[in-house]
Amino acid sequence: MTGPALRKFSLALLALLAAALPLAPRGWAVPPFPPPRPQPPAANAAEPIPVILTTDCGADIDDQWALVYLLASPQIHLLGVVSTHAPGLASSQSAACVRQIVRLMRVRRPLPVFAGANRPLQALQPRLNAGVRFILHSAQRFHPGRRLTVLTIGATTDVGSALLAAPGLAGRIRIVTMGFDRWPQGGDPWNIKNDPLAYRIILRSAAPLAIGSTSVCKRYLTLDRAQVDRLMAGRGRIGRFLAHLFHRWLRLHPRLTTREAGRGRWVIWDTIAVARLLGYTRARPVPRPGLNLRTLAFTHPPTRRRMQWITGLDARRMWANYAAKLDGYRAALRLAR
Repeated sequence: MTGPALRKFSLALLALLAAALPLAPRGWAVPPFPPPRPQPPAANAAEPIPVILTTDCGADIDDQWALVYLLASPQIHLLGVVSTHAPGLASSQSAACVRQIVRLMRVRRPLPVFAGANRPLQALQPRLNAGVRFILHSAQRFHPGRRLTVLTIGATTDVGSALLAAPGLAGRIRIVTMGFDRWPQGGDPWNIKNDPLAYRIILRSAAPLAIGSTSVCKRYLTLDRAQVDRLMAGRGRIGRFLAHLFHRWLRLHPRLTTREAGRGRWVIWDTIAVARLLGYTRARPVPRPGLNLRTLAFTHPPTRRRMQWITGLDARRMWANYAAKLDGYRAALRLAR
């Protein structure tokens, strides 16, 4: 074989090998601290989105589902997690719940997990802790043209504290929340109720904001037993774990689940925040409201300030993507052995 022919044969062989070997998703090997320097998704969609999650993992089951989705998505670079409080749940317990998921997912890179505040804000004074300091430190390398995304799927005490401690933080982050009942009324028996003052601080801040409400979650993210079994069938211990959580929740809370979602059904609420990042939601701009701390109703003073209110979700595509992400993640783990 001549020199040029040998070179062509070698290049073709390399191309075949490259096509046959699955690549590890981009961003998984990137150290989470200090934060990387990603570009905003609009500028370079190939770069993973830098994210900090605040969660009351363990208060329900949807936080675990959302965290698995985040960890399995190569489009998202989870920098760290700050756990928060809920009735009957300390932030340290929530942090333990997060670490359980991290172990289950066999996350190889270090993932910082911080126990945040254990009580809601009582005044306009921040509750400083390691989680708040992590948010502030992580945001230092970001700016209005390249923002850090903060997902809040629990009480927002630590995000509110971070904004109080450093008002300039609003120019470095964007916030995506699962919370409130409906537009334009507001209301919330769950996440917002656990720290109304913290969310009033978020609404008054200049940070870009998107909200996925309970009404939209009920419409698009309600699953029944059979749907969960089909979704998680053949997806290893991660799938078995998520299905077990779902069935156990129905068994332990029959009145709650029947009242909120129907018999044998439950809403995987917090996945709406991940769906927002991955492009499966629809939203419209609405005037940025105030918040009545006693009733949790929105107030509507005249304003030109806007936020994004999520109005819909392509649930079929999102759940198909969820399943594909689990398959891809499991394949990457096998390849890494």
